Amino acid sequence: MQKDTEKHGIYWQPIGKDSETAKRFKVPIDITVPFFLNEVNSLRFERGEGATVDDYDLLVGLLVEYFTPAPFTCVPEMRAYFKGIIWDLLELFQDQYGHDPIERFILIICADLKEKYGEAISRKAFRTGLEIFPEILELIDKPPQDV
Repeated sequence: MQKDTEKHGIYWQPIGKDSETAKRFKVPIDITVPFFLNEVNSLRFERGEGATVDDYDLLVGLLVEYFTPAPFTCVPEMRAYFKGIIWDLLELFQDQYGHDPIERFILIICADLKEKYGEAISRKAFRTGLEIFPEILELIDKPPQDV
């Protein structure tokens, strides 16, 4: 029996090449990036109230939607930019929270997604993590150091 999971959504935000976000992540073209919306933000967005998103929502959105068959993600260079943004965000969070190795943070995100939103969402994020960090498989079932 499947447990109830929280509602969620994805919001695709256009990012202009001259925007601060594009400059921050060194993206020289106009792109559209996915933000993962938790239940509160998803409901607010549906009501037209807007959503408050942050770097973590962008990271999770990229992990979940990396392989989505949409025009702006199927182009190889888009995935390269997405991969670069994912790396930058993982390094930022590693600096803030100290997950070592960096791949462990992806496993933590996947576990959190599975708990809150179900296995399908978690698998999408894990597939992206595996694409970017094939060595992630070596961390499964190994206890984290200094937790």
